[in-house]
Amino acid sequence: MIKRCIVLTLLFIVLTLSIRGHASDKPSSATESPQQRDGRMQWWRNARFGMFVHWGLYSGLAGTWEGKPVATQGGMEWIQQRVKADTATYAKNAIPLFKPKEGFATQWAQMAKNAGCRYLVFTTKHHDGFALHDSKVSEFDAGSVLNRDLVKEIVDACHKEGLRVGFYHSVIDWHHDQYAYLLSKELPYPLKGQPYPNDHRDHEKYIQFLHAQANELMSNYGQVDVVWWDYSSTDFQGERAWKSFELMDRVKEKQPHIIMNNRLFRIPEAGFSGMGTHAVTDQLDPK
Repeated sequence: MIKRCIVLTLLFIVLTLSIRGHASDKPSSATESPQQRDGRMQWWRNARFGMFVHWGLYSGLAGTWEGKPVATQGGMEWIQQRVKADTATYAKNAIPLFKPKEGFATQWAQMAKNAGCRYLVFTTKHHDGFALHDSKVSEFDAGSVLNRDLVKEIVDACHKEGLRVGFYHSVIDWHHDQYAYLLSKELPYPLKGQPYPNDHRDHEKYIQFLHAQANELMSNYGQVDVVWWDYSSTDFQGERAWKSFELMDRVKEKQPHIIMNNRLFRIPEAGFSGMGTHAVTDQLDPK
């Protein structure tokens, strides 16, 4: 009996030390010390200047819809909402016009470097749901439509020029057939207020999809320095909307030193620095 107790005690100690050791190697959102955070943020504070690119399926439309110019508030990435197009109509109009030239990524990276940028952040997926990487969990992506991985092209070009890389990634997805847009009265949707075209949506399935795509992005492109989530509302945010803590921890498992913004939550920007890494507003300068 005594021997058994000793064995069980030793096993408990080994497991406890193993867990503590793992936690110290890859600090979670809850356990990271101020010193660890400062160390992770240091390059960004020193960099000061980077390029942020909004570019995707909507770019081929060049500000027009069915031959007519469209004015949008915020940028052409909102054109689907502005014209109130369903996903099938949007894809039918936009896909034939989206033809990225070979070598575009090299031009971007060289331009950013020549301008003095230290990093480049770009849209891996905006609200329209079109993913620029070769996704295994979606057919609405560059791999399926273009037989290209545009994320890889951009990342490789940036790394070749010595630039750090960041991913903008929308947690809103107007294309996914399980994205339950009726759960929020505040978040945008092209057919806002209308019933689901497929009668019922299981938002839990969308969350699984969201996490799966994030895992692809964090696993397949080498070092990723920034992820810019976009975005949440006061009535739909955090755990309920995106299972945010699990999502952040999964990202940090793949990219322990990554910097994240706090748009998985909808909170007053000032005075809430615990979620993500840096509070971001349009007027806030890096410090």
